[in-house]
Parts: sequence; structure tokens; C-alpha cells
Amino acid sequence: MSSLNWPEAIPTLTDGDVTLRAWAAADAEAIFAACQDPVMQHSIPIPVPYLAEHARGFIENFAPSSGPAGSVHRSRPWTQSPETE
Repeated sequence: MSSLNWPEAIPTLTDGDVTLRAWAAADAEAIFAACQDPVMQHSIPIPVPYLAEHARGFIENFAPSSGPAGSVHRSRPWTQSPETE
């Protein structure tokens, strides 16, 4: 069994049917679409309205990322819309 330098290295896990992986820039559109759901907006502390910039910002600044150097990026959660900060 190999050692994992968590959280610097985020592995991709799969069983052939389900795959778990780090967020990628290509996921922004799906995150944006999911966050348009009124139930999601009511249940999870996300900005309303949830804009495409929020999805990109989540991936770039908050979500763990397996970037070129396997780095992890973290920032504060959104508290205001980007245009009001």
C-alpha cells in the first residue's frame, strides 16, 4: 500500500460505476446549474442569486484541487456576491 500525502495529493477513486475526483475548471457549468435549484439555495449557504462567477470562484479558491503541482487551494466561503465585495 502506498502512502498518500493528504491533502496535497487528491486521488481519483473509482469502482467502475462511480468516480470521485478533485474539482476541475470544467465542472463550473455543472456547479452553476446545480446551484440554481431553489432547494439547494434554501438548504446550503450559497449566494442568491448564484452566478457563474461563484462557481468558478468555488473551484479556484475553495475546493481542494489537484493542480499541476498537486496543490490544495482554500479560501473563505462566500459571504457576499462578488459585485458587493
